[in-house]
Amino acid sequence: MESASTARHANERVENSPENDLLLRQVTMRAAMAFENHNASLVSFHYPTSSNRPSIDIAPFHLYRVGDKERRIEGLKRLNYRPLLLQNWVLLTHIAIILGWTGFLIFLLFRARPLRGNPFTLDGYLWGYISTGIRFLAQQQSVNLGKIMPYCSMASSPEDRGGAKTVTADYYPYDWPVPRFRLWRNGHRFYFLTELSTFLSTFALVQFSSNILRGVWGGDDFLGYLPNKGIVYIVIACNAVLLLSTVSTFLWLCTHDTGLFAEPGSLAFLIGMLQNSNVLDDFSDMDRDCSAHEMRKRLKGNYYSIGYFRRSSGSNIVYTIGIADDDLTPKTRMNPGSQNGGDAPRTPSLQQPGFLPWFLSPLCVTLWIGLAIAALSVALTLLVHDSILDQGFPPHAPTRASPVLQMSAAGFLWSFVPAYVADLYRLLWKNTDLFYRIVQPYADLRSPRPAEESSLMLNYTACLPVVITLKAAWNGHWKIALVSLLSFLSSFTTSLAANMFYLDWFSDHQHGPVYPWIVVNRIPFLIMTAYFGIIAIAFSILMPDRKRRLPHDIETLADHISLLCRSSLRGWEAFSLGSAMKKPREDNFRGKWLGKLKAANPLDLFRDGEYERAVKGKLAEESNGDPGCENTEVALGVFKHEDNTWHMGIDSRGKLEFLIDGPHRGQSLWKRFVRRK
Repeated sequence: MESASTARHANERVENSPENDLLLRQVTMRAAMAFENHNASLVSFHYPTSSNRPSIDIAPFHLYRVGDKERRIEGLKRLNYRPLLLQNWVLLTHIAIILGWTGFLIFLLFRARPLRGNPFTLDGYLWGYISTGIRFLAQQQSVNLGKIMPYCSMASSPEDRGGAKTVTADYYPYDWPVPRFRLWRNGHRFYFLTELSTFLSTFALVQFSSNILRGVWGGDDFLGYLPNKGIVYIVIACNAVLLLSTVSTFLWLCTHDTGLFAEPGSLAFLIGMLQNSNVLDDFSDMDRDCSAHEMRKRLKGNYYSIGYFRRSSGSNIVYTIGIADDDLTPKTRMNPGSQNGGDAPRTPSLQQPGFLPWFLSPLCVTLWIGLAIAALSVALTLLVHDSILDQGFPPHAPTRASPVLQMSAAGFLWSFVPAYVADLYRLLWKNTDLFYRIVQPYADLRSPRPAEESSLMLNYTACLPVVITLKAAWNGHWKIALVSLLSFLSSFTTSLAANMFYLDWFSDHQHGPVYPWIVVNRIPFLIMTAYFGIIAIAFSILMPDRKRRLPHDIETLADHISLLCRSSLRGWEAFSLGSAMKKPREDNFRGKWLGKLKAANPLDLFRDGEYERAVKGKLAEESNGDPGCENTEVALGVFKHEDNTWHMGIDSRGKLEFLIDGPHRGQSLWKRFVRRK
């Protein structure tokens, strides 16, 4: 009865074209026979009409969907893991900070008497740093939401997903402050609105917050600080948009499961997740120079699911990315892979020394260094002229305050422009840091003798700014430690740059009335001068080396899968997710709360995840028990498989013929392979 209902259900989902009707009925009947035999392995069917058409792979999977009553299987973890900055207590803390800051701004609007107090508190630094913290949490929440969005889409039902692209979505990498309209095109409209609101509200939040107060003078006496009401209204509006975005994110996460039970950042977790997948043939030919547009075109119409799957035998539950039996249609199972039948790989269409993001290309790096040198030259010029540094200089701009913002063009020029320059380099350091975090496992795999624990287990993308610096230094990754430290320190430069100069008024008893003048804050000015000098030196030293120039982009989940789809590592028992997806036993109330306190250990921030530590232990046991296992090296390169086909990816050197360890300068990986052939 199960096979007959499955066949009828599959027949209803196929297109009723006359030329394919007989062919599809044959495929459906063979699928039903596979269900009757309780075959738990991957069954491959081919079109009988033509030998050069792609294959259709059918696996007898049943998926426990998010909306099903059986989605919470007894003894297994709920698939709703969230990164740290998306957990409920972090979101509620962020909401409380925004409400408190907004309440203080409203209090300023109704205060008539000038404020007196510490200059650090009232001169703009403290307000700028409060907004810096709010902006950091908002942008990190947006980035982490994009990180889990492909998994959330695969965890939802096909009706909710619609035509959204999942494994080809590059939402997580690189956080430039521009709205990404492809989110709306892909169907993720909530995420698009969230990111757009974050972009609009944080674009100038720190710059405006650093100028909410202005000094008031009565003759030669300083009376205190009064609010710039126009700027205060702008900051309140930005906070209102951020508050709406954060509350919406909190409510959305409360009503949607992420499809994950652990942090998905490490290669070991991805290998374990792909051990039982039935969709790997879709990615088997994407290891070559496949552009993002071509990749999306090949996988168009494929609806993948993530979650707990049960084989047709009913005894084996696995966690993987796959296509369940009720999703099987010829459209979704078309394999766009290679058709060369095991011949030598073709010459790629793109011949390049290696992939780098656009902001780390040689031309852009030259531009960043040039801008830093120009800013450093201006700062050194002011340092050389001691009279300018000590006594200030004319504003060289209109000083009449606007009736709306209560701020002059001179104040905008000497406060907002330096802050925007510092903000540009903050974004540059932040995205450079993210690039180094993502590619570090692959860079280790291209080293002469990479070790499993220093490559497959790495998960730097989930670490907080200070934690990543200490953890990378402990692991010997000094470039990541230095880049992450500079990225963290650059977060404070926007407020410093906004307060380097300020407009003041002086009276000259010899020459007449009061006149405007630009005053230089010495300490912020010296700090920013040293900062731009460090930028010019650091970008010359920290350019990505050869091992970080990967054969192609790895911004999407499909890019990672293409490097692991034919790897023999998926057969290693050490990477099995069987024990990791089980719930820990909690015998009583006391054991439950002790488990929560143990899970909240601060030292875990500096350690690998629970699954990664378990894999390390299993690999160590296998190395001690198998004398030949200790000589097995894992690398990123071109491997020759048992069927005489070549594949570029991550695999073991000891079990397959390893050809190339990476491209030389001026050569792509496949170009060097073709020349060697």
